[in-house]
This record gives sequence, structure tokens and C-alpha cells, in this order.
Amino acid sequence: MQVVISAATRGEWEQAATFFLGQSNEGHSIDFHEAGVGVLSTTFSIMQLIQSVKPDCIIQVGIAGTFEGGPALGEVVVVEADCLGDLGVMESNGWKTTADLGFGNHTELKLINPYTDQLNLLQLPKVHAVTVNQITTSEQQAQLYRDKFSAQIETMEGAALHYVCKQLSIPFIQLRAISNMVGERDKSKWLLAESIRNLNETLQKYVPLLLQKKN
Repeated sequence: MQVVISAATRGEWEQAATFFLGQSNEGHSIDFHEAGVGVLSTTFSIMQLIQSVKPDCIIQVGIAGTFEGGPALGEVVVVEADCLGDLGVMESNGWKTTADLGFGNHTELKLINPYTDQLNLLQLPKVHAVTVNQITTSEQQAQLYRDKFSAQIETMEGAALHYVCKQLSIPFIQLRAISNMVGERDKSKWLLAESIRNLNETLQKYVPLLLQKKN
């Protein structure tokens, strides 16, 4: 089985990479992939990855911000649905998505992972995410994402993974560790090290289960 673990930055999977490099992995291949930050970089990088490696499963990992009422700081979750939060236009009567404007439909806007139940082997909490190019810093914007998309967490790459893999029928799963509250820019209040540690420990438990499932 060819498994690829992808993240925006090396730091988000480096601990797990060190762990798996010392394992036999029973003949399976586990590769690590740095996609870059943001939707554009991730889309292009994952397309290149699929063309060159042809993975059986892509695991996207990373940190994420949580909205009020969302998962707790340090918690690791699986994203069952993602969307592009900033594709549209702000009009006098509020934010309009491309679907609201008649381009496509809301089903296409909500990128649901059809593999979630099959691949959520640790039974992690399932959440809805919003992917943005500009990190949210205002409560007004945060409220818009909660109301419009039922968003519980915010990332900068997830929707790219969901879109490409759904289009090409590549099994995938997105795992996120909650490092901060959306809008909090004082990084002394972030659980950055703890969330990355929790994420990598989760990967170390998850990947062997995935490989065992495919034996």
C-alpha cells in the first residue's frame, strides 16, 4: 500500500516521519509530503504528487483554529466536510458564495469526504471546516463562517485536498489538531507544541491501523 502523509509544513509531520523511518511497515510504503501553505500551493502540489506517486491514500495533517463552540485546544479531529470560505462577493445584504450567485450548487460548495466513515479508524470527532486564504481575525468574519458554513474549525489547505481527491477518486482523510482559537493572534495563548505532538502521536496510532486494514 502506498500511503502519503501531507502537510503544509514539515514541522507538522516531522515527529511521525522520524518514528516511521525506524519501522519495517510490513512492506508498505509511507511517504511524507510538504505541500506548502495555502490553497494554490496545496492544489498544485497534490496534483503533482498524485501524478508521480499514485497513492492509495493521502492523509493530510496540520494544525487548525477552532471557532467558539468548536473542538477544544489540543484536540485531534477528522474533517468530514470542507469548503472555500472566501470564494464569492460581499454585497450590501451579506456574503454571497459562487453557489448563491448561480455558479454551481451548494452540494459542490460543501466538499464532503465520502471516505470518512471508512477511514476514521480511531473514531476521532468529526467536524466541518472552512478553508481560507486570509486568516480570520475579526469576530464578524468568524460569525459569518459559523452561520454560512456551519464551520467548527478553520484551515488554509483542507478544501484543496478534498476537491482534488474527490475529482480523481483518491481515498483521503484530513486530520487536524487544534492549536488556537480563531481570531487569537497572541501566540503565547496557542497550544502549538502540544497540538503538533498530539497530531503526531495520533498518526503513529492511525497509520498501523490503516496498513493492517489493507493487509
